[in-house]
Amino acid sequence: MSKTKSQYLCNECGACFGRWQGQCNACGSWNTISEVKTAPINLKANPSTVLQGKGGYAGVSDKKGHKISEISEKIYKRISTGLEELDLVMGGSGQNTGITIGSVNLISGAPGAGKTTMLTQVIAMLSLEMPVVYATSEENKEQFAARLKRLGCNFNNDNLLVINNDNLDEILEECKEVEAKFAVIDSIQSVYLPSIESAKGGPSQVVGCGTTINQFMKSNKITCFIVGHVTKNNTAAGPQALAHIVDSHIHLDRIESTDTRLLRSNKNRFGSEEAIGLFTMSENGLVCISNPSEYFMSSEDEHGSGTASLCIREGNRSLLVEVQALVDKPLGENVRQIASGISYNRLQILLTILKKHGKEDVYKDVIVSTVGGIKITDTDHSGDLAILAAIVSSLHDFVISQRYAFIGEVTLTGAVKNVPDGVKRVEASIKQGKEQIYVGSQLYAALANKTEVKEKCVEVKHISNLLNAMQKKARRK
Repeated sequence: MSKTKSQYLCNECGACFGRWQGQCNACGSWNTISEVKTAPINLKANPSTVLQGKGGYAGVSDKKGHKISEISEKIYKRISTGLEELDLVMGGSGQNTGITIGSVNLISGAPGAGKTTMLTQVIAMLSLEMPVVYATSEENKEQFAARLKRLGCNFNNDNLLVINNDNLDEILEECKEVEAKFAVIDSIQSVYLPSIESAKGGPSQVVGCGTTINQFMKSNKITCFIVGHVTKNNTAAGPQALAHIVDSHIHLDRIESTDTRLLRSNKNRFGSEEAIGLFTMSENGLVCISNPSEYFMSSEDEHGSGTASLCIREGNRSLLVEVQALVDKPLGENVRQIASGISYNRLQILLTILKKHGKEDVYKDVIVSTVGGIKITDTDHSGDLAILAAIVSSLHDFVISQRYAFIGEVTLTGAVKNVPDGVKRVEASIKQGKEQIYVGSQLYAALANKTEVKEKCVEVKHISNLLNAMQKKARRK
């Protein structure tokens, strides 16, 4: 009998080492390295017997290669989940959007983000059309039934089966027996294979279970979702090999202190990895945000001085966001700067630029926040112009029209420069009702061939140009 070999894998990032050590050299985590025993490859085995009906990760098995000219284009059929934003993230076009039939997909997210809620809604909807199985090993079947009732989901009682089991072999056997067309494994860290001598959730169990699920689902043409845990850094837990096995990996984020959920695609063999989906959590589960820009903008009744609009890019989508500023005399001897939704360090830099190149008195309390709780990443400086406009608007107490938007990064010299996907941001802003867009010189020049779009843009070479325009408006008030 062949001897098993040992290797050591980091539970956080999946890095492999020849021996145990306290800290992972790859991700810097402590006490996350576990021993994994693997059996050596049997070189005498016939490869066809190993991959027969399995097809490795891709679900196919060829004995010889093919020329590109011999390979025909394949259009993959998809099934709609009933959630438009989820369908958007999973990919497709026209009427053929949603989950690719026969694919194996991983969904991760922090506890309470809404992974189970989302999949409960999806599996209930799909049960109206096909046999489905929900395998839950983290909660009992009564809890699942209670959630289904609480969400008010419409489902076919004959088609929807719940399995309360952590033995993966028995789960897959039941899926085959009932001829399921769609299955959910909740979660990969809480199921196990009896053939693997390792604790549930360990690297060897996660990889082994992931590989077995993938091969079984593809062999039986079952579409599957696997639920995965996350680490303290909100990334998918377990070895990275799991992400290589599945066809797609989506991650559900909760925007802090809000009911908003952001769904991102980290990997998608059948669609774009740049797609994002937006939801809000309600009593009836996740509800798609059909017009995200309206969600992150204040109403006309709430619009006042200190507000300005900008356009951010989330994946392949342009979102209009409103930033609000409140500037006033300090309450005490020391001034306060508070940033919510934007980088505090970036706010400090912009205030210094405003003082140096705008000759403005910024020795005041300054509070800046985004509407709707959305966060502009520290590396995204496309909102600089809008933040400065909002601060000046509050400082001089005048209102900027909701029909205006500001797109541009401000350098330390006060110059306004272009931003990534600047043209797309401008076009999206106009499409969503903005009539006047303040942009830097580079972006203004890039719009030379788009006459109708350029007509609605105002060139801002330097921050002083913006301040002059704002001051004229302040005097007209």
